[in-house]
Amino acid sequence: MLINRDESLPGSLSINLDSRPAAEMAVNAFIRAGCQRIAFVNSLTGTPSLLKRERDFLAAAGKDGVSVQVEHFGSTSYESGQILAQRLLTRKIRPDAVFCATALPCGFQRICALSVTTIFCNRAGPPTTSPPLPSR
Repeated sequence: MLINRDESLPGSLSINLDSRPAAEMAVNAFIRAGCQRIAFVNSLTGTPSLLKRERDFLAAAGKDGVSVQVEHFGSTSYESGQILAQRLLTRKIRPDAVFCATALPCGFQRICALSVTTIFCNRAGPPTTSPPLPSR
């Protein structure tokens, strides 16, 4: 069984998920919440499913006339999420919404929970795929 892979092998089953509806729902949720500076973070792993999530998100945003700041870093890991969060949150103009393509939210939310000056991760608004981590 091949899951989210471009290749096919004789006799194997292939399962590919359609990320387009999820991307459209996320973009719409950000717009309804009043977000104007949207970012999309992804690893540099480059798997077919990660690349498709990014294309689908950018297409959904483009359809609604929304520009998206795209950031890539490292592997699909907690640590990469932390680095991406630090990159985005230390800028003078920070995003008010971030869509994480994969497991990056775990590291990203950890940084948000520790940042006193960052409110967009914990404010009421669009649903997230992972609950925020408690502040220490």
